[in-house]
Amino acid sequence: MRKSVLIHLKMEQARSHLHELAKKYNGFLHPEVIKQSVILDKLIDQFNHEAESKNKADG
Repeated sequence: MRKSVLIHLKMEQARSHLHELAKKYNGFLHPEVIKQSVILDKLIDQFNHEAESKNKADG
């Protein structure tokens, strides 16, 4: 499986967990929710980096 596909799956799991935490803590300001948001942001950055690298290699 390609690295970008694995990252995408991790992103979906992280996003789902973020929503669960936001519901549990009634919003996005609780430290655990913010921590999960940072995790998701890092995965999105990784995904975008992989996409850019692939585009440069193809182009």
